[in-house]
Amino acid sequence: MTATSTVTPARRAVPPPLAPPPPLTPDDERRAGELINFMSVLPQAALRAVATLRVADLVAAGVDEVGALAAHAGVQPDRLLRVLRYLAVRGFVVEAAPGRFALTDLGQLLRDDHPLGLRAHFDLHGVTHRMEQAYEGLLGTLCTGEPAYRGTHGRDLYDDVEDEPGRTAAFTAQMSSRAQPSARGLAALPGWADGQDVVDVGGGDGAHLAELLTAHPHLRGTVVDLPATCRQAVRRFAALGLGERARTAAGSFFDPLPAGADAYLLCSILIDWPDEDAVRVLTRCAEACRPGGAVLVVDWLRAEGANPVVTTHVDLHEMVLVGGRVRTPTEVAALAARAGLRHVATAPCGAGTTLLTLVPVTDGAAGDPPR
Repeated sequence: MTATSTVTPARRAVPPPLAPPPPLTPDDERRAGELINFMSVLPQAALRAVATLRVADLVAAGVDEVGALAAHAGVQPDRLLRVLRYLAVRGFVVEAAPGRFALTDLGQLLRDDHPLGLRAHFDLHGVTHRMEQAYEGLLGTLCTGEPAYRGTHGRDLYDDVEDEPGRTAAFTAQMSSRAQPSARGLAALPGWADGQDVVDVGGGDGAHLAELLTAHPHLRGTVVDLPATCRQAVRRFAALGLGERARTAAGSFFDPLPAGADAYLLCSILIDWPDEDAVRVLTRCAEACRPGGAVLVVDWLRAEGANPVVTTHVDLHEMVLVGGRVRTPTEVAALAARAGLRHVATAPCGAGTTLLTLVPVTDGAAGDPPR
């Protein structure tokens, strides 16, 4: 399938076992079934199909009979019925009457208008599916250390996304939906009354900045991102009536940033980059930050209270796609120190993310140690 996925490791012979496997037990057949289900791509395929067809949205709109659902979706009713019954026994829908379906609480998550915005992640036409095709190259990443996305699609993720306007829009929309819970958490944290000007570095279509400016009318801000993405941010700000307080600055966060702001946001940015590049981004923030200002890092971290199911998933996802990684607060603080910044506070920020507050080393006290 890909150059990366066909890499053969230069492995040594497996030594003989120290002991034979344990004897079979009555639970082994059940465990084998669980293992097969764990490996199966069929649940993903079924979910992706109904998400792409917007079945949950149709059911939510009152189109609950399989024939009508199939007609709206443009598919074969008998085939759709079998898929829905497959998902019913897995808790996504219930067959309330023969051929009529209702959404469970789990199935509600597949609605396009759900606040968590997960439907787009399952859409076969979306960028997530393209990303996850690179998972097949995990073995190659283990052998070479290189991101599998490059081997799967022939170029780095960001170059691939930028090459097609539709793909750029889909990627930005996905990042925006993923950002909403942490954006609300960030806006709800104390301390914004003391600031005036915020720069959202790599801020995409402005999801975090829009949430901040809506919650705190005294704030103004700037999104720094690539030109096509900045155009999407302009449209978001205009739609929300934030045009007079929200600006954009097209450019790379590896270049000098707009100077003199009170706060520089790095939301899900450092996680995408190896250490040396992460230090470059932090250095640009430190250079631009005014005396008394702060650099605010919002990311998935291996921090106290973090869900290891989430952090280990995100860690492998980043490794395969871009060569990034989930870090501990201590590791981020060490990178920040190389950039002339000091870690002074840690706080949960919603949706499993953590906020680290960094200040220029000449400002403030040492603060609490990273955990």
